[in-house]
Amino acid sequence: MTFVGVSSADTSCSIASNAVTCGPFDLPLGATITVGIDATVEVGGPYENTGTVTVTGDVDPTNNVDSADVLVPEILGIEILPETGMDVGPLALIAGLLLLFGAVLVRAVDARDDSTF
Repeated sequence: MTFVGVSSADTSCSIASNAVTCGPFDLPLGATITVGIDATVEVGGPYENTGTVTVTGDVDPTNNVDSADVLVPEILGIEILPETGMDVGPLALIAGLLLLFGAVLVRAVDARDDSTF
């Protein structure tokens, strides 16, 4: 996964060495901020997004990490749809035969018309 963009109305953020960093800022106890991160992947599959907060003087650093699992479809972000429709091979053969029959019929009619004059 490669981070390609980051945005937030609550703080300034940047991307360096494929890591997103936001802040510094003063965040009161219980407050939240929202950060949007755009990323690309080379192959589909399960990915884990992990966010970590570092706070100076934090008395309980064990609650400073959270994760979310994301499943990316196999075709790079494109939803895979079920196959629909039908095999048109036999219809194409019938259409070709009808065209050939029509051409022969037109030729025969032209030949008959030419012979009556």
